[in-house]
Amino acid sequence: MIDEVNRLSCHAKGISLLAFSHNSKQLVSVGTEDEPLIVVWDVEQGSVVTSTINTGSVNDISILSNPDELIFATVGNQSFKMWKIDPETMEDLLYLDIPLVDNESNLTAIASINSMPAPYNCSILLLGDSEGGIVVYTPESNEFIAKINKVVQGSIGLI
Repeated sequence: MIDEVNRLSCHAKGISLLAFSHNSKQLVSVGTEDEPLIVVWDVEQGSVVTSTINTGSVNDISILSNPDELIFATVGNQSFKMWKIDPETMEDLLYLDIPLVDNESNLTAIASINSMPAPYNCSILLLGDSEGGIVVYTPESNEFIAKINKVVQGSIGLI
């Protein structure tokens, strides 16, 4: 039998994605297309830290490793956003809409790598698209550094 610790109720129409912060103190939930609500929860208190209505679709979410604040990224149909809680109010959820290159139409997956070796020496995000390609992005410099084309007959093309 599983004991209920806290009931997190805010999404009336369901949840499509969940992601824990690296210290497991916060949980980010993303609602369905019918209710595009993004909520940051305090796990111990079982309460909402902040929430916002998202414009656009969200297909995946990834938490970035940052000991000082919760930063996460979302991808969707022609959408790539970086999110964080406003450090001044500690209530508002801020986002940066990252312009895409080469018109990636539908970003379907995202993964973060916290520490890349030389020559990169930074964290990176890998953004997968519906065509089978992968775009490599560095949050520190706010730039796309590579694109891996769709695998064709066992080979990978780097741009």
